[in-house]
Amino acid sequence: MQTKQTDLARLLIGTKVFVVPQFQRHYKWKQAQWLELYEDILDQYEAPDVQAGNPIPNEGHFIGSIVLHPAPGPASTVARYWVIDGQQRLTTLLALLAALRDVRHELEPEWNPDTYTSQYLSNPYNPDQPHRLVPGDNDRSDFVSTVYEGGPTGQIGDAYSWYKKQIKKAASAPDFDFKKFENAVLLRLIVVEINTSDDDNINQIFNTINHSGMRLSAIDLIRNHSFMQFDNAVAADVYSQTWKPLEDALGSEGVLSQYFWAQLVRRNPKTTQRDLYTPFQKNLKELQRLSSEGPAVVARLELERLKREAPLFLAILRPGEHSLPAWNAELREAVFDLNSWGSSTHLPITLETLSRLEAGSTSTSDATRALQYILSFLVRRGLCAIPTNNLNRIISAIPSSLKPGAVAEQLAHELLRGNKYWPADNEVTDRGLTSPLYHTLQAGQVRFVLSELNDYLMPAETIVRDELTVEHIMPQVMTDAWKTMLTSNGVALETAEAKLHVIGNLTVTGQNSILGQRPPVEKSELLRKSNLPINRSAGIGDDWTPEMIDTRSAELLALAVKIWPRPSLATPEKDAFFATLLPEGFTVANVLDAIPPDTWIALDDLAQLSGETGDALVRQVEQAGYRVLPGRQLHSEVEGVPGLSDLDGFDFNQAVRISIVDAVASLEKVGADVTGRL
Repeated sequence: MQTKQTDLARLLIGTKVFVVPQFQRHYKWKQAQWLELYEDILDQYEAPDVQAGNPIPNEGHFIGSIVLHPAPGPASTVARYWVIDGQQRLTTLLALLAALRDVRHELEPEWNPDTYTSQYLSNPYNPDQPHRLVPGDNDRSDFVSTVYEGGPTGQIGDAYSWYKKQIKKAASAPDFDFKKFENAVLLRLIVVEINTSDDDNINQIFNTINHSGMRLSAIDLIRNHSFMQFDNAVAADVYSQTWKPLEDALGSEGVLSQYFWAQLVRRNPKTTQRDLYTPFQKNLKELQRLSSEGPAVVARLELERLKREAPLFLAILRPGEHSLPAWNAELREAVFDLNSWGSSTHLPITLETLSRLEAGSTSTSDATRALQYILSFLVRRGLCAIPTNNLNRIISAIPSSLKPGAVAEQLAHELLRGNKYWPADNEVTDRGLTSPLYHTLQAGQVRFVLSELNDYLMPAETIVRDELTVEHIMPQVMTDAWKTMLTSNGVALETAEAKLHVIGNLTVTGQNSILGQRPPVEKSELLRKSNLPINRSAGIGDDWTPEMIDTRSAELLALAVKIWPRPSLATPEKDAFFATLLPEGFTVANVLDAIPPDTWIALDDLAQLSGETGDALVRQVEQAGYRVLPGRQLHSEVEGVPGLSDLDGFDFNQAVRISIVDAVASLEKVGADVTGRL
């Protein structure tokens, strides 16, 4: 490797031809970068030695390094070099020189523009290599059109046009000197030219440059690593037939990054959207290790697989625009609902499921059920206000744990085990009464939940959800009319405000501006006249009290557990599985003793926690000194109640139901090690 300091003129003059490899990123510089470079040029233009017409050699502004590597190809009179690093700067500088050439020729018609073209922009030494810079396929036509044909196009054309405008503005000054400006560009912009040899590892050099602070995206690095697997003859073919169609299909680097993340999580659950390159590199290396084919063949097959599954990802990401013919109406609805939920968390497992369907390893009904389970898991947790901080980790771990074949039962098994916490029906209907849904979910998710409830009440009529907004029935800012209504019903303002954001006080409407701060009677009347059944049939009364909100919450939550069902736990296989959830060494009696006074636990929750069901569970409860109350509910000792045997004395208004999660927390407080078990 040889390193030397040079200026732009010495870098460009001579027989060198600079070739941007296919693995390099597209031209991406924008106005912020163009401006920074232009201001550096203006600083050099104003330097005393430049203004005096005698630029001092090797002095000026350092603009970075250009790393070059001998490019393979036929013997020629020119020296061809791959641009391993610096292609953004080099492309920009040649667009700037073209702009300077054209402005000068416009303002000084007698000046010969070929002065620049032949020396800096073209290669006069070999007609087969006519251009000084040969960009990658995506940028090549834009570069040729902009620099050589007078028709600026694409991002390179934008750079040319921007510089042309700035140079024209500068040239309008009476004392502007084109020769001095030329010297500022060609002689005062200093670069370090690094020439590698055939023995140098290009990929290692490239990665070293990147880790030294040259900001490349994850997709840039993935592209580089992929095309380093191919020799020059194969790389162009792979690019045109595989990589470019993949990029074109997904449309933007953001979507491409999301796609690679979803793909990589299927094999490595620890992949994050911030670090895609390392998992991709490791995955490709492992595929190559396991294959009897050569590394280049394996790399090409992997890129072809990624291209093949790109339309599937688009159908998941944008089901309203893309769909696959093999999907039936129920599967399309499941995909659309997951997309409408508004979170990318599900993308890896959804992609895994539908990839298996495309490959014929599972059925349409199984794939549909699996996607419905994912949505149920997400929605039920949202209704119960379960924190989302570990949600991505939970779901990302599932694809790589699945065995070949059908997905739904495996998925249910994974989501129901360990500490995933998929709320049961009674937890949804209980915790949902107090969960501040409006604050714990995103606005779009609240609208999705309420719209789904509305559709369930009137499935034959379709609503345009984008035209609906979420409305608080009891307003977030209380008016005098609302305060008067609450006072007349003996309700304290603080008590009412505690119910403000629960599901029972929320609805959807297309008349948000009309409803606004209307007084209670007017608002309830308008809602009851609504075309939406969620407003007509869910008990919105003139006096809107916390008790009425609770009643409406209960009605809506009862519908929610039907719309988003959770798999039944009643089968013997499920009973045997859930027995493993009870922490080591603990019995039903330990669980009951651990929950605090003034609380009670539902028998179904205790069954899920312990794995015991039916009469066996009841016997263990009674042996522990507790009683099963009407409704098959259990309670611990309640202050003020004479004894557990005095069922008539038990007052549920004095006690609080404890959930499975809270029961486990109680066990932890008394010394149970349940980490990772529930």
